[in-house]
Amino acid sequence: MKKPERACPSGRSLAHGLDVLVATSGNLSGLPLEYTNQRAGEELTAVADYCLLHNRKIEVPVDDAVTNVALGHERVIRHGRGFAPQVIKVSSEVATLACGGDLKNTFCLSKGEFAFVSQYTGSLSNLETYQRYQDNIEHLEQLYDIEPELIVHDLHEGYYSTHYAQQLPGEKIAVQHHHAHLVSSMVEHQLQQPVIGIAFDGVGLGTDGHLWGGVFYL
Repeated sequence: MKKPERACPSGRSLAHGLDVLVATSGNLSGLPLEYTNQRAGEELTAVADYCLLHNRKIEVPVDDAVTNVALGHERVIRHGRGFAPQVIKVSSEVATLACGGDLKNTFCLSKGEFAFVSQYTGSLSNLETYQRYQDNIEHLEQLYDIEPELIVHDLHEGYYSTHYAQQLPGEKIAVQHHHAHLVSSMVEHQLQQPVIGIAFDGVGLGTDGHLWGGVFYL
């Protein structure tokens, strides 16, 4: 039996006769993606000669996902369309919002037995991205009926995500940057036993007040 074609007719038409077709998000560098016809027509003229539009409105913009395949298994590098929000089984006695960092931000909401990891947001230093970040948080809170009582943020007080956290009601907990990466990996893989953790993802404020470039945890 012949397998059904997955591509939509417009996608097949666009790819017809091309040796290489590169797909990427419709946005200017450093800015969130444009998801309305009007904004796309106004903002993308510098990088696009034409816009293929549709009359169906996008209510919730979600960026592209990025994955790779290693040893026969697909691994999500960047949560996005088709993969987000990711649902992870946890045990959360208190409804919690983990605000994430400033660069390549992803946040997480948890309630009861589940945590909900958001899509990739981007870097919060841009005002439009920061607004999209707040909109995404409010959307998932409404979608999953979560009113966070505990707000977790980065140890760095200069982060925009930290500023956002400090404006919210509820108890606050500051977490060291690299420690957050290690714990999130443990939760993703359901690890509860003692581990040796290695995090070399970039600069993060350490518990001693100095910038750390990488950390080994025992």
